[in-house]
Amino acid sequence: MNMFRHTLSVSRFLILLLALQPGEAPAQLRILRSPFSDGEVLRYKVKWNFIRVGTVMISQREMNERGMRKTVVHMAARSTVPLVNVELRHQGLIRHDMPALESVRIITGEDSAMVSDFIHQDDTLILVDSVAGSAVRADTLRWVGPLYDGVSLLMVARILSAGNEQLTLPTVNNYQIGRTDLEFTGETEMIDAAALRREIRCRRIRGVAHWDGKSFAGMSGDFVAWISDDEAAVPLRAEVSIVLGSIVLELESYERREWPDMETIRHAAIN
Repeated sequence: MNMFRHTLSVSRFLILLLALQPGEAPAQLRILRSPFSDGEVLRYKVKWNFIRVGTVMISQREMNERGMRKTVVHMAARSTVPLVNVELRHQGLIRHDMPALESVRIITGEDSAMVSDFIHQDDTLILVDSVAGSAVRADTLRWVGPLYDGVSLLMVARILSAGNEQLTLPTVNNYQIGRTDLEFTGETEMIDAAALRREIRCRRIRGVAHWDGKSFAGMSGDFVAWISDDEAAVPLRAEVSIVLGSIVLELESYERREWPDMETIRHAAIN
C-alpha cells in the first residue's frame, strides 16, 4: 500500500525536471517557450516496474487579474490499482511573466478532507493545513524573491526547455524551503510518443531534488524528462526516482489547440 501512496504523491510534481549541477536562480526568468494555453489537458499513465499504478492529469485555465495574465494549473493524481484508493489534487495560480509560486492549494483523500494552502505575498510565505475545514497547523516564513512548488517548477521547466543552462530554485516542501537544481542540457532526442503515434524531437532535461519530507514521497536522486522541442513544450515522458525505486510517466492523451504544429511533424518525418 505504501508503495502506491509514494508513487502517486510524487506524481503530483509531474516531473520537477531537475538538474545535477546547480547555478544561481535569476530574479527574472527568460521566456524561451510558450507552454501556457487555455484549455490544455495532458493525461499521463504512471508505471512502476512496468506495472501501471495510476493516472495523472494536468489542465490549464487562463484568467485575467487586474490586467495581468495568469493561469490556474490543476494537477490530479489517481490510483488505478484495485483496493488502493489514492487521490490528490494540486492547484497553483501562476503569472505568465514570472511562473513562481503565488498561491497553491493541495487536496488529498477521496473525501477532500485534507487541504494545504500556500500563499506567497509581500515577501512572506503563509502555510496552512486544514482537516474537514478546521486549521490544524499554520506558519509563516520570511522569503524575499520567487519561490516554487510542483506546478510552478513544471511550467518553468517547459518555458526554459529550449535553453542550455543550470539553475537552482528555492522549493517549498513540508513547511520548509529546500532547493531544486535544474539542468537544461540543450540535447535533443527522438522520443516515441504513444499519444501522437509517432516519434517527435524532444529536449532532454536532467536533475536532482534536495529536500526531505513525506509530502514529496521520499523523492530523491536523479530525474530525467523529455519535452517536445517546439513552442508548446509538452512533457512527453519522465523518469523519477523515489525511495522504492523509480516511476515512469508517459503522455497518454492530450487536448491542446494547434499542437503538434507542422514544424513538429516535419521534424518527425525527417527523422
